[in-house]
Amino acid sequence: GGGVGRERRRQFPHPTPDALRAAREMVLYCDDDVLVINKPAGLAVAPGPGRFGTRSVDSLRPALTFDAREPPRLVHRLDRDTSGCLILARNPAAAYALSAYFRRKAEEAAVEAAAEAAALLDIAGGEARSLEEWALGPSNRVGTTEVASHRSAGLGAAPP
Repeated sequence: GGGVGRERRRQFPHPTPDALRAAREMVLYCDDDVLVINKPAGLAVAPGPGRFGTRSVDSLRPALTFDAREPPRLVHRLDRDTSGCLILARNPAAAYALSAYFRRKAEEAAVEAAAEAAALLDIAGGEARSLEEWALGPSNRVGTTEVASHRSAGLGAAPP
């Protein structure tokens, strides 16, 4: 498969001088294992279905090879409309380690979100409301100090 963290065996077109310059201007950090770029909003990480050849971070990878033996590998994604730091692996070992890290963090975030949603639904009587909306509502029994301290203790929603 050609998923995140797995190198696709395909030929890339030789980068144009403009693509080379644009790609290299995005570089924030580079060492033997990782490359960090500042991905601008509007640039997709990978082309969508049927859009091969569209300018994306994936299409710029050859311009980011520098002294490595192969183009850097994508290990996570940012939405096309999101700007920010994008980390690419410069070798297979780094790709494996970084992909595992991002996968674990995504799983942890999903579990945390599910637990918070369940707690919010429970305290809101089945209605989805924010913790702050519940705490400051007309029938609240918890003030903002208790909500903040409960959150800072890592406990999620405050008890009713």
